[in-house]
Amino acid sequence: MSNRWMGPSLATAILLAACSRDSVAPELSSPPHPTLSEQASDEIQVSSLETLYSAVNDPTNAGKRIVVASGTYMLDGTQAHGGRIELQKDMTLAGQLGQQDAVVIDASNLSAANLTDGTLVTGAVRMGRGSNTVEWVTVQNAVKGAASITTDLVLAGATTATIAHVTASGSPRGFDIRNFGAAAAGRVLEVSLTDNELANNAIGASQGMRVANLQGAHGASIHATLSGNYVHGSITGCLASNVATQSATVEIESKGDRFEGNGNGCVLIGGLGGASAARGNLVRFAAHTSRFEHNTGALGPAFPTRGGIAAYGGASVAANGAFDNTLELDLHSAKIDDNDGPDIAAWGAISSAALPAGTGNVASIVLRGASKKATVNAVDSDPAEPAGTNHVTIVR
Repeated sequence: MSNRWMGPSLATAILLAACSRDSVAPELSSPPHPTLSEQASDEIQVSSLETLYSAVNDPTNAGKRIVVASGTYMLDGTQAHGGRIELQKDMTLAGQLGQQDAVVIDASNLSAANLTDGTLVTGAVRMGRGSNTVEWVTVQNAVKGAASITTDLVLAGATTATIAHVTASGSPRGFDIRNFGAAAAGRVLEVSLTDNELANNAIGASQGMRVANLQGAHGASIHATLSGNYVHGSITGCLASNVATQSATVEIESKGDRFEGNGNGCVLIGGLGGASAARGNLVRFAAHTSRFEHNTGALGPAFPTRGGIAAYGGASVAANGAFDNTLELDLHSAKIDDNDGPDIAAWGAISSAALPAGTGNVASIVLRGASKKATVNAVDSDPAEPAGTNHVTIVR
């Protein structure tokens, strides 16, 4: 297999899908019920944009639950943080229980400058300080940012992000679950995504969700548990990767999720390098009873081939940019059907340059139960690597 079919090639496609808009140039368990006095002290009810900003931006409200009344809240770029909603430590942002569309947070009025924190292009709603939760809301139209919701607020210590019963639409990404830059080196991010709909995030090289350690977040790790999410209408439903990092890890456990009606269902890259190499990284994606279907039609693939799942051990937009990266894909009774291209397209390593991406990159695929029937198109290295250390393994 040669590079000539790549069109604009991996150099454009992967960088756009994995790096664009980053820098300028299991079911929820119910906690014990609080007493009425505890509930009164821990909850803050807001019913206007002014009171929403006041509650969220007050550092003394760390640990509080901000409950938003029904309505549409058009974010205002003249407010603090460029009008973004940035959660305090251990803060929860909640809409109306059982009504995912009753509270709408709309970022249509935010400019590119409003959605930039220093040089980092970011989201309309930002999480990442301690234990943050966003639930029962719709967040939409962060057109000039990175995503509707991001996890790129960094605070020392354990970090947990929970997003449940949320609709995210009309942005370059619905969710951007990420560690970014040297500030996030070594950061451990635990994430739970439950019963969300990521719909029509089709701006640029779009993704419904991205789970990634990015440029300089060496040694960082993300463990994401997904359950019952519906991702549709993006060029890539889910992108998981380590980009220009060393010894970083992304682990995703998916149960009963649906990646449907995208260009690619999911794209998984153990390590993606270029001018800065990706070395010794791992992406592990395990799915049980999830579905990768109907990824066809007008939304073109952001990567060299369309399919239900595209799996890369290592990839590079330059020669010798990826070394010793691993992609582990484990599917148990997942349904992969009616996609343009193969069910699974896999590469040990791929480069958009005339020389191989690097050495020691591996894509390991395990198919269990009904998933054993999946078709796999496998290429060890493109361009070919003489030493043969880039490879794909398949176990049924």
